[in-house]
Amino acid sequence: NYAEQYRFFFEHLRGNPVKLLEIGFYAGASAYLWDEYFSNPNAILHHLDIDRGCYKYTAKLSNRSQLHMVDQSSEHELAAFA
Repeated sequence: NYAEQYRFFFEHLRGNPVKLLEIGFYAGASAYLWDEYFSNPNAILHHLDIDRGCYKYTAKLSNRSQLHMVDQSSEHELAAFA
């Protein structure tokens, strides 16, 4: 159960203005989880994927979540993102 693992590792950060990077968005299920879990208004949640079709899943995310088109296999793209 991932939720139990997330709680173990991240509970102490939950109310903080975290900066999170998730590589791989797919249909956004985990992005919605992080968006709800890290609800501090100053939290910034970045999600990377290479499929522009993923944008259709971002409509209900808060403005703290941002989807970026970055290829994780490209050092150049990752460096440009960072």
